[in-house]
Amino acid sequence: MNKNNIMQIVEDIIKSADELKAKKDLTEGEYGELIAYAETLCIIQDACAGYDLSEIGLDFDVDEKYLL
Repeated sequence: MNKNNIMQIVEDIIKSADELKAKKDLTEGEYGELIAYAETLCIIQDACAGYDLSEIGLDFDVDEKYLL
């Protein structure tokens, strides 16, 4: 998998997570989905450790942005 594929995947996950985060009242299922998106982004961050995370759009604290 190349960097462009990873960048597109990250962009799609962030878009979906942002849409959920913007909702006022999340159902339990929606909150679970948001947790899953956040965990996925954290896994990708860990897998890309040592690389410039800003290049793939992951140079932020995922938990702080989506779960706090």
